[in-house]
Formats: sequence, structure tokens, C-alpha cells
Amino acid sequence: MSLLSKAWLQAWRTRPNLELLCNIYSEPTDKGIQKRRSDFVNCINTTLQRYREHKNGIDRLKLCSPPSVSPEDFNRWIQIAVENGVKSLDIAAFDIAAPSGSEYFVLAPTVFEAKSIAELDLGHFQLKPQAIKTVRCHNLHKLRLMHVKLDEVLFQRILSSCPLIHWLTIVNCAGLANVKVTKLQKLERLDIVAKGSCSVEVEAPSLLYFKYGKLLSFELERTSRRRKLRMHACPNLKHLLLDEIGITDEFFLDIAEKFPQLEELEITSWDGDLERINISSRSIKHISLESHLEPVEEVQIDVPSLDWFEFTGRSINLFSFTAPSGPCVSKIKLGCRAWPSGPLPVASWFSKLKDMLTKLSQSKVSLHLDIDQPVSRSTAFEVRNRSILLPLPQVQKLSLCFHNRCLDTEDSILDAIFWTCRPKTIAQKWNNCLKPNKIHLAKVIYETFLLGGENIKHTNVQKRKLWQNDLRDVKLVRFKKGQRVHLSNSLDWDTFLEVFPRKGDRRRFRYELEWEPIDVDRKQKVSNPKRRKLEESRK
Repeated sequence: MSLLSKAWLQAWRTRPNLELLCNIYSEPTDKGIQKRRSDFVNCINTTLQRYREHKNGIDRLKLCSPPSVSPEDFNRWIQIAVENGVKSLDIAAFDIAAPSGSEYFVLAPTVFEAKSIAELDLGHFQLKPQAIKTVRCHNLHKLRLMHVKLDEVLFQRILSSCPLIHWLTIVNCAGLANVKVTKLQKLERLDIVAKGSCSVEVEAPSLLYFKYGKLLSFELERTSRRRKLRMHACPNLKHLLLDEIGITDEFFLDIAEKFPQLEELEITSWDGDLERINISSRSIKHISLESHLEPVEEVQIDVPSLDWFEFTGRSINLFSFTAPSGPCVSKIKLGCRAWPSGPLPVASWFSKLKDMLTKLSQSKVSLHLDIDQPVSRSTAFEVRNRSILLPLPQVQKLSLCFHNRCLDTEDSILDAIFWTCRPKTIAQKWNNCLKPNKIHLAKVIYETFLLGGENIKHTNVQKRKLWQNDLRDVKLVRFKKGQRVHLSNSLDWDTFLEVFPRKGDRRRFRYELEWEPIDVDRKQKVSNPKRRKLEESRK
């Protein structure tokens, strides 16, 4: 071996950053797997012993324990890292042989005696307060506790002893029913993820980012009422994200005073305790509200600096939106489906939708409708009568999803939609597009706008619906790999299917619609009783 090779090998063996990860998982009776695990443990022993003997510094150690490693081996490895001045320690003990009746491995207090540690990431350990009597890692800047069992007394002891922490993450830590973060003057980012009951109190003058939410995207039982939050004034907070947290109407009343620098606000999955959302702020630029559970009675948005508004849910009874001072994008996703408490008044739902879109008219609106409620002809006619003499709000992009039980009333659904708003484009992402309901929806839209190959303006007037009289032009566009391709309006259905995207295909179709403005002539036609009777018969 050359001198250069020896020098390179020595440098590689004593590099300051170590990642020792074991991904060997199988049945414990598998002899081949057992040998590989044993070899991995021996490799760690040899590697870290070399660092101890040569007194080489360790800047960063990431260690994910192999299954069934002994606690003695694991704690010896951590001891070596601490002795060699480790600055960043990321350790997880998923399958270490824990004491009988326990699912956690008890971590030795060595870690919290290391003055050199600046970043500490612990996963699947138990921290015992009687063992960790003192905490000396006063230079700790970043702390992450993931599936760690500890009590509230020890948690407060750690925070009190580490005043320089600027990033704190807590994920599903058993024993922390009450998380109180009030002593960290340098804290800039706080992430808390909790399963089940948890009460959080936050007071951090330097905090910039705070996220508090549930462990899983879907939980079998409703737990948001048991996740409580109390926030004191955070004058520098810019990002606030809450996911299924039990908050009430009062939370929003002094949001501008508590968080004068707030720019991003995201509230997801509130429950029945929240009925009215009143947001008034001069600093917020991004608002996202999402709930698929209970309806919110009223939403009031008075945010002059807003440039992004997103709402996902079922409906809003009362909606107020003060136009921002600059350009704004609104992304609305609504589900038309019955509430658990009873059937949905469909005509009223479309009326509320139109009201919401009208108040958002000074922003660029993207609308997605998830229809799971049949719409009768009489309901569609009622929606039309409420809108016939009024200008309808414009929507930049409309996307649709019809559930199977609505497929027999799709014609009435489209009538109700086009008497609620006037979309400039209808865009569909045809994922799994060969499903029967998506093929059916595609054909309905095809027949509505292309009419078997005839341009909408040349369709027999007796076959046209009244809203189609306002349609000046229709273009069919396909996008593939970023390329925009105009398709002929004369495509018959079979030819259309040939260019229709298949499963896994990322091609997208878009109908581009050009509408006529409402005019006096149309008002006069509709006000004529004979004309109205004719239109009703066509329904």
C-alpha cells in the first residue's frame, strides 16, 4: 500500500463525522441475519475503540441501534463519544433489549453531563429523573425528543439548564401531559406533536416558528378537544401552524396584538368548539383553514397584506373577506355532502358558495368541488333562479370530483355549478382515470362542451341550456411534459378516449372557456314568462 493510500485510510478511519446505521431486520431465528448483526456490533466496537485510543475528536455521531444490542454496549459507545467531545449526537434505540415489562431502554445520564454537546436528538429512550440529577450540557442549541419517556419535572430541569436552545422538537413523549415552554429566551423554533391528551403553554419572546399537532394524519377517535393550547405574546412569531387543536373563538380576537409579525397562519381540523373565525391583522400574508368535520358558522378575514388564502371544508354560513391591497390567490376546496346531523340543503349550499366566490372576486380563485350529493333538476332550477339576473363570480380554474351515487344527476350538477360561477378553465388530473366514475365524468364534460364535435355556438338552440348562451368559445388543451397542445373540438368520443391518459400517465386535459358578459337582452328574455316556461321544460 502506498504512503498516500495509508494516509487516506487513516484520515477516513478518524473522520470526525460518523453515521452508524443498522437496517438489518428479520426473524431472530435467522442465523445469517444474526451473524450480520454481530458483525455490525463488532464494527462499531472496533471503530469507536480506535477513536478512544487515538483520542480523535468526534464532531457528529448518528447511531441507530441494531436489534437486540446490549444496553452495556450501547452506553459504552455513547460514553466514548462524550469523552471525545461530541458536538452533535443523534441516537435511537428501537430494539435494544429493554427491562422486562418496559418498551423503553433507559438511557444513562452520561449524555446530559456532556458540556460539548450542541445538538441532541434522542429516539425511543426512557429518561429517569433519579438518574439524571444534573444537566451540564449548557451549550445545547438544538434538542429533539422523539418517543422519549420522561416526566414533567425532568423536562423542566433540562430546559432550565439549557438556556441557549433555539430549536426544540417534542414528538409523542410519554409522561408529558403538560408541556410548558416558558424559560427559553433564545427559542426560535418549536415543534410539538402529541397523541391524545396534551396541554401546551408557550411564552417565548424570540420564537419565529411554532407548529403543534397530532401524531397521525388520521386518528380513530376525536382528540382535538384534549389537545389544549395557551399562547402568551410572541412579538417575533412569523409562522403558526396548528393541526387539530382544541381552540375557541377567543383565540383569534387578539391575534394581531399577540403576534404583530405573524406572516403565515394555518389551522387544520378544528372541532365544534370553534364556530367563528375572525382574523384581523396587518402582517399576515398566508392563511390556510381546513376542516372536514364540523362546519364553521362564520369566517371574517380582514388582512390587507394577504397574498394567499386557502379554505378546505364543506361550507361557511357567513363569509366576509376584505379585499387585500395587492394581488392575492385563493384556493377553495369544498365538499358537497350530507352532514352527520342530517341531509344537506343543496340549493342553499350552492348559494353560499356563490356568495363566498363573489367576495373573493378580487383574487385569483382556484376552486375544487368534491360532489357526493345528488342534485335534482328542481334544485338546479332553483339555483338558476337565484342567479339568473346577477353577474356571476369568475373562477380561474375549476376541478371536479363526482362520487358514484351522483353520476345519475351529473347534468343537473353541472347546471348548478355554472349558475354559481363562471370558470375560465376546467382542469382535471386524471389519476387512475380508467375508474368508471372518472370516465363517466370525462364523458359528461366532453358532451357538455364539445357536443359530439360541434362548436358550442353552432349547436341547435333547442338543445342548448340557457347558461350555454353565455359561452363564447371553448378550447380543448392537453399538457404533456410541460408542452401545451391544442386539440380539435371536432374529436368524437372514441378518438377522445384514444388520447385520454392511462394509469400512471401525467397528461392533463383542460377546457378553456370564454364567457360573454351578462347583458340586458338576456335579462329581458328570462323575465319573459313564456321564455322561462320553455327553459324550465328543457330541464
